Amino acid sequence: MWRTYETPEGTIGAIRIDFGHSKDKRPDKKQIKYGIGCAEGIVVDAMVLSGNKDDKAYNTDTLKRLDTLLANLKVDKVGFYYIADSALFSKTNLDMARKRAIKLITRMPDHVLFAKSGIQEVVERLDELDVITFRNAKGKELEYRVL
Repeated sequence: MWRTYETPEGTIGAIRIDFGHSKDKRPDKKQIKYGIGCAEGIVVDAMVLSGNKDDKAYNTDTLKRLDTLLANLKVDKVGFYYIADSALFSKTNLDMARKRAIKLITRMPDHVLFAKSGIQEVVERLDELDVITFRNAKGKELEYRVL
């Protein structure tokens, strides 16, 4: 299936319903993806993506257009943080964010040597971990251990 999606500015490209990395572990099913950006719980940016769009490439594309998006929303970069999963953690994305003065919060992938040594250190020091508690949006208290 193919479809060209248009905006008032003109055609922005074709979205392909295609095989990709399925979170449901269903490589036999075609899919589309959604990229959603939120601020204070409100969706402020959303894109429909081809089913095989790489998460790292999506983050790179988003970082490239972030200055324009923030300007349109009248959001000051000083208090802004771009938060994403470990797909954000790449040399390209980290370099781009630094050059554009974009602060990031992400998770270092487990396969990175520094992450492996950090995990090992925490395991060895479990008795030293502080417990902090957060209340989620549903009111449930969640405990986290930090070093």
